[in-house]
Amino acid sequence: MPDLRRVLRVAIDSLYVSFKGSLGPATRARLKDLKELAQDKEPARRSLAQLEVGSRVFSVLGHGRGRVPFALDHPDFSLNVGSGQGYPLASVQISSEFLASVGPLNALEDVRYVVRSLAPIQDREAVSRVDLCVDFTPDRPFQLFPPEMWVTRAERITPYLKRSDLTGWSIGQGGDLSARLYDKICEIFDKSHKAHWFDLWLANGYEWADPVWRLEFQFRRPVLLELGTPTLLDVLEKQAGLWAYAMDWLSLRLPTADSNRSRWPVASTWAALAGVDWGSPPLVLKRQRSHGVGAFDRQSRQLLGLLTSYMGARGMTDLDEGISAFLDEFEELADSIGTTATAFVEARARLKGARFSRINNRRELGVDRASVQQGAQDYRRARDGEA
Repeated sequence: MPDLRRVLRVAIDSLYVSFKGSLGPATRARLKDLKELAQDKEPARRSLAQLEVGSRVFSVLGHGRGRVPFALDHPDFSLNVGSGQGYPLASVQISSEFLASVGPLNALEDVRYVVRSLAPIQDREAVSRVDLCVDFTPDRPFQLFPPEMWVTRAERITPYLKRSDLTGWSIGQGGDLSARLYDKICEIFDKSHKAHWFDLWLANGYEWADPVWRLEFQFRRPVLLELGTPTLLDVLEKQAGLWAYAMDWLSLRLPTADSNRSRWPVASTWAALAGVDWGSPPLVLKRQRSHGVGAFDRQSRQLLGLLTSYMGARGMTDLDEGISAFLDEFEELADSIGTTATAFVEARARLKGARFSRINNRRELGVDRASVQQGAQDYRRARDGEA
């Protein structure tokens, strides 16, 4: 039976909050102009759909999310902004990396600052979802667990498979309380590519080549209200209680002849996970404002793969020859569509820079609000077929 060798992280990994308030007409008009600018067919103009708030530059999307009209994105957190009439003023999803960098309270304070810049906030924030997680190293493979060892009030238990190998389970997916237990390293390499977690684990005793599994519980608003944790402060004060409740809702037990599975003895691994300490402040990552751009990140590897494929298809092995040939072909392509390679690349780099919040195009290009309003008016005329 697998045992718990080392706990590497105990933390809030996902946090969704909402705020009540009413969006004023001036701010609504400004967001509408930026949203329409984001719908422009020209990349150079779409790249100007940005909103600067304090030290952050948000990318304003050309569409809302669901029934909420405005969507603003930043690597630290994304906002869905509504009128406040029948919907929250703002619903915010805080990224797991930002939570790990600064902690939940500091992250929430930054979110409040941004939301207050849009409209006055009424009442305290409401937590609509929070995920509690524990990253740990087991002694022996979790693949040895037969599914009948799970005892839960949930109806659905779904395995994760990579080819024929079991990499985890999802329990109660879609419910107000759900759980996931999975091979975190496999998830990093196959899906999220968030290698920064290794830095945090190493600071807490991780050894290379050790397996790392994550157990996480997702609490949605209805169950948070039932458990008396409607705000972030409530969650932080009672997170040990939330964890204990979830570990009772789902358990891993050793089968016996008893027909009542809830009376089966709890597996030692589960007992160890149930007893993790939520009383001390979580270890946080050193703040890195790279927004996913490392010394040689995933994009760099993809670019290298594309370049070597381009060269191989043309029988080239010399790097300078390959780059020169590509640039010559690119100049011809740009000329055929009535532009230059330099202008083409700048427009699209500015657009991508806005999405990564790495380039403040409006500041660099000296674009004022009147220009944005004019751009939005031009877009509306073109959309409506006006001269």
